[in-house]
Amino acid sequence: MATLTAAFLPAQRAAPEETRVTPELTAADVRLDQAVRLLAEHPDADTAALASTAHQLHGGAESTWRRLITQVRAELTDRHGLIKATGLSRATIERLWAGRDTNNHPPAVTVCGIMHWHPRHWQRWYAGMTADRTRQQHVDAGGINRDGDPDELVPWRELGRILGHKSGTTVAHWRAEPPAGPVGKFLRDEKPDGEILYRKVLQPAYRRARLWDLAAKVPVRGRGGAGRGAGRKAGAHPMAGELKLDLARRLISLHPDWTTADLIRAATAQTKDSPGPSAWRLIFDAARANPDA
Repeated sequence: MATLTAAFLPAQRAAPEETRVTPELTAADVRLDQAVRLLAEHPDADTAALASTAHQLHGGAESTWRRLITQVRAELTDRHGLIKATGLSRATIERLWAGRDTNNHPPAVTVCGIMHWHPRHWQRWYAGMTADRTRQQHVDAGGINRDGDPDELVPWRELGRILGHKSGTTVAHWRAEPPAGPVGKFLRDEKPDGEILYRKVLQPAYRRARLWDLAAKVPVRGRGGAGRGAGRKAGAHPMAGELKLDLARRLISLHPDWTTADLIRAATAQTKDSPGPSAWRLIFDAARANPDA
């Protein structure tokens, strides 16, 4: 069986690493990350040797690792391919790579002297990094929590978490006694998007993106009533200045009730050399998180 030289392996071989899986990070995501990093460290090693090393370091069958490493190698793309796959500009791609010491940018796999990346692995990193930066910007600005799928139906009390309350109790009471201001107007004038079973009770439900929009109009506690949106000065985000991001903002503004899938179809129809749906989803997520940037 082919193996890597001793220099390629740790001085002391540890027990197989436990795969930590979260709702955001699946076992397949973890394995992909491990395969990419192993290829980046040893781009010229043969597949059998890499599979043997992956088995020793991370567990799992060598045959499974061989298939994964072979697939990853076949799907690697250079910077031009990454630009096409994501819809980002070359300047943005290069800026993200230049900041790899602080942004945890995925490692490059050198192929014939040219840097390559795995598109799906890269885009998952980018989505996570963008979400992390957005969350931090809102925390710093006393803003809203934009975690989660914008199209997901959620109960009304989810607005409490979005606004930063420790529980949704206060917000739940607002349905019975609507407060003055944008929340009261929303409850009086806007219809729910559907219903959801919450705590064994069927309750009105709203798309999370609509609650984000509402939360942006709610005054920040402790700021003399200044609006959340009015006081927010989000820092420059990775997609700032992207033409496709401007299109995404316009479509969201024109069609606030459309789902992300509807918006992606419209954007694709209006864009020459349009990126794929996964790239558009990232762009629309960034547009919602940074509506005024």
